[in-house]
Amino acid sequence: MGESELSIEDSIIYKRAKRIRNYLTQSLYVVEEQTGRPGKYVPLETTLKDVRDILNGSYDEVTDDRFLYIGEAKETKLL
Repeated sequence: MGESELSIEDSIIYKRAKRIRNYLTQSLYVVEEQTGRPGKYVPLETTLKDVRDILNGSYDEVTDDRFLYIGEAKETKLL
């Protein structure tokens, strides 16, 4: 089954899950040396709020790729 075959509701859930997956690629300090990207500190509370906001649709207008290697989700709207 492909993405185009999903119901509208399932498609929304699938796209939000992709955003969360990409969001969780946060640039952590422990991988600076391997990735060459500077690490960012994101408090746990912020991460939980961001995931909740993604699940609730606050970032539906933002493409999945904007969530890669960022800190906080609000950075997607600044890019």
